[in-house]
Amino acid sequence: MRITGNTRYGRLGRFAAAGAVAGALLLTGCGSDDGGGGDRADRAGQGERGDKGTRPAPGKATVLTAEQVTAVMPREADLPGWGGSTSGEPVAVDLRTQDMAPVSCVNKKDPICEGALFASGTMFARGDAGTLAFSVYAYEDAAAATTASRALLDRHAQGSLDPRDTVTSPLPGVIGESSAAKRGKSKLRSQGSVVMSQVGTTVLVIETGGLNAKIYTGDELMAVGKVIAERSRQVQNGERPTAKLKDGALDYRKIGDS
Repeated sequence: MRITGNTRYGRLGRFAAAGAVAGALLLTGCGSDDGGGGDRADRAGQGERGDKGTRPAPGKATVLTAEQVTAVMPREADLPGWGGSTSGEPVAVDLRTQDMAPVSCVNKKDPICEGALFASGTMFARGDAGTLAFSVYAYEDAAAATTASRALLDRHAQGSLDPRDTVTSPLPGVIGESSAAKRGKSKLRSQGSVVMSQVGTTVLVIETGGLNAKIYTGDELMAVGKVIAERSRQVQNGERPTAKLKDGALDYRKIGDS
C-alpha cells in the first residue's frame, strides 16, 4: 500500500499503515457466500451510455491474481505532478480470508462480496489539488463485478462524502463497460467526488478530496478514470500496464486565477 504526498487524510492513511485497502470504505461487513447472486449473469455487461459516445467493446474478462491486482494501481510516474514521500508498493488483500476492517468478506453476507477475490489501493497528494485515491476490486467473473459495482460506488460515497451534500454527477462519456460518479462535500468540507467504473472482472473506484481539494470537471474525472480503467484492461489482456495521466489533462488553476 502506498500513499504519496505529505497528507493527513486520516482515513486512508490509517488503512495504509495497517496494510489494509487504502480508499476502501465498505461500511458493513461482506461475505463470500454465493447467496443472492443468481441474477449476476443477466446483468453482466449492462453498461451505461454517457452524453458522448457509446459503451466500448468489453474485451477480455480475465480473473486476476493478487500480483496482477496490485499491478493495476498507478505509480507516481503515471500521475505527472503528483508526488511526495512513499510508504511502499501497493499490496493486495485477499477478501476471502483476510478480515480487515472496514473491508471484511469473511463469513459475512453482502452483495459486494459475492465472488470477490482481492482488493488493493493507493493514494497520491498534491499541495494545490488535494488527494487522489485509487481502489481496485477483483472478482471471479464479470457478472460478479457488475453486481458489486453500484454498491461499491455507494459505499465509497458514504464513507468520503457528506450524505447531506452528495449528488449523482453525470459523466460526459463511459469509462470501461459501465461507469458512474457522485460528488459533494467531503468530510473535510472541501469538494469531493467518487468515480466508479467496471472493466471486465474488476471494479475501479477513484476518490478526490483532501485538504485544498481541486474541483474536477466531468472531462477531468473521465481523464483520471480512464487511467486506471486502461491499466486494468491492459493487465486483463496479459499486457504490461502503461496507461498514465496525459499531460494537461487536469487544470490546477483555482477559480478566479488569471
